[in-house]
Amino acid sequence: MHCKPIRLLLFALWLVAAGPAAHAQLLDGILEGIGVLPVNTANLDSFYAELVFEVFARDGSSVAAQGEHYYVRGESPDSPPLEITITEGKPQVNRADMSGTAVLNPPLELFFRNYELRITGVDYRADRLCHVIDIVARKDARRVRTYCIDAETGLALGYETYDADGTLMTRGTVTHFEPNPDLSGLDFDELEPEAEGRAITVAELQAMVPWLQLPARVPEGYELIGVLLTGHNDLPVDMAIVVYSDGLERIGLSILLWPEFVENPDPRLLEEYVVDEDAPVALTAASLIYYGKDQPTLVMMALASSAAGTDLADMLWALLPGEK
Repeated sequence: MHCKPIRLLLFALWLVAAGPAAHAQLLDGILEGIGVLPVNTANLDSFYAELVFEVFARDGSSVAAQGEHYYVRGESPDSPPLEITITEGKPQVNRADMSGTAVLNPPLELFFRNYELRITGVDYRADRLCHVIDIVARKDARRVRTYCIDAETGLALGYETYDADGTLMTRGTVTHFEPNPDLSGLDFDELEPEAEGRAITVAELQAMVPWLQLPARVPEGYELIGVLLTGHNDLPVDMAIVVYSDGLERIGLSILLWPEFVENPDPRLLEEYVVDEDAPVALTAASLIYYGKDQPTLVMMALASSAAGTDLADMLWALLPGEK
């Protein structure tokens, strides 16, 4: 019963956290991203990088994955760049015009309202000189992320994320980096993006789901930044994602647009499902499973990258009409 929700939750994590390669211009063209390389490509037509991703459990043990990342600039100013991340032999394709980048980009002023940047030193990644930059929460002076920014290209060649107690949660390291390599021998045209997304308004979403009620209470510092309507190769229906952000972290409240659920959102037919808090994942997640048919169907889900204290289940229930 729980296999399908987990698979879809991981897909939604990719959409909300890693879909756009970069979502806010923070300092002199440095673009900050979540989980993949933040890209400032002003002086790059392409690059290749070998990556190591680590996710840490509470006991300090880690789960690691190795991958590769390709970036190729679009052929014209209007054509989007092509980005491919290959992990465990599985390619994930991101084109800027298909990943919902615009709707998932929080405004820069929202970031600086909640965070500040501190340049703390220099370091080396993949034998390249990098500036070390800490992202610090203004409300409690807590370091939430550290980036190693390549001094020449502006790319993040290393990053770490920390929880509310300052414990290391995730780490990404570039072990090999080639700016402007010859990629002419690679055929990327056969690869199709896993998702296509477009920004829609709240009014458009409410026209699709008339009973929708946005949560009246959201975590401090967070604002609604937009709605993404997306499809996916593994999903038979579209998904609408209502995205909140504090300028850095994101919360995604997602609705799988199953017709029978949109037409009959009876809360009595829903069961809550929460991802194991002890699992070695750097996110919190919750879902509501709909029992309107013979087979249980996941119809709503919520994810937050590291929003401490966020009650995602309550935020999901708040989307439904009537008394919960």
